[in-house]
Amino acid sequence: MWQKLDSMLAVWMWEGEQYHGVGGPLTITQSTYTKLGDVVLDAARELGYRVGDVNGESPFGVMKTQANIRGGTRADTAKVFLKPAVNRPNLHILTNAHVTKVMFEGKRAVGLQFIHAAEKKQARASREVIISAGTIGSSHILLLSGVGPKEQLDQFNIPLVADLPVGKHLQDHVGIYYPEILISKNISVMKEELLSFKTNAKWDLLGLGALSASGVDAVGFFNTAGLEKKGVPPDMQLHMASFGMGSIDEDFTYNCLGLDRKFIKDANYAAQENRPLFSWIPSLLQPKSIILS
Repeated sequence: MWQKLDSMLAVWMWEGEQYHGVGGPLTITQSTYTKLGDVVLDAARELGYRVGDVNGESPFGVMKTQANIRGGTRADTAKVFLKPAVNRPNLHILTNAHVTKVMFEGKRAVGLQFIHAAEKKQARASREVIISAGTIGSSHILLLSGVGPKEQLDQFNIPLVADLPVGKHLQDHVGIYYPEILISKNISVMKEELLSFKTNAKWDLLGLGALSASGVDAVGFFNTAGLEKKGVPPDMQLHMASFGMGSIDEDFTYNCLGLDRKFIKDANYAAQENRPLFSWIPSLLQPKSIILS
């Protein structure tokens, strides 16, 4: 049922667009719940900003958030691509395994060493080894395997396989969490609603409601120097969160932001609990700073 509904939603959202496909396994839909998204889009129009699909012809402007959500939960790659293939005879999935090293014979990767059930194990490859552990994790595995700067590997007595600048020149789009903004109408997501029986039943039974959304109702992409007409890409992204970190409780603030618990208490986040709030989160794009070591 959900797959059919997702396809209907996708066709409705992208009808007439040439920048989005439909019918594929990875579902992309508008992920908004509150009226705050409409408020932000109206404000953007009033200020003269483009309102439209930033994943379309132009990367600039403001739009309601698009997210890979299906049936009220994240349609991640494991659910969308891996789960349907789980019974294939040429696929073996091993969970709770920690890769510690790529095994090499000369310069050729031939397998992996890993820890599973408190035991050191190996898996040899008949064709190729693919590492997909994220920017940090993949670099870490390669370094432990002897692929990286020789000087750095020598410090840890790791035998060199290839002297390469692995782990250098990493970049990140740093974000800043603005203080919550108090609004006069109860149109944001608050603790009372999130914890209510009605909200949880709606999500469990129908995959709808506050718990089915991403929590970010609108996003915007801008060039802070106004150089978009010269072909310069956006250097700033704004996220509009439909809640305040303090509007839920201290544990929610800690789990989402990772702030020190003493700081959370000193900042008096608890005073914002169950109040109508929303938040702006600006993120830096196209950073000039890099990690050299």
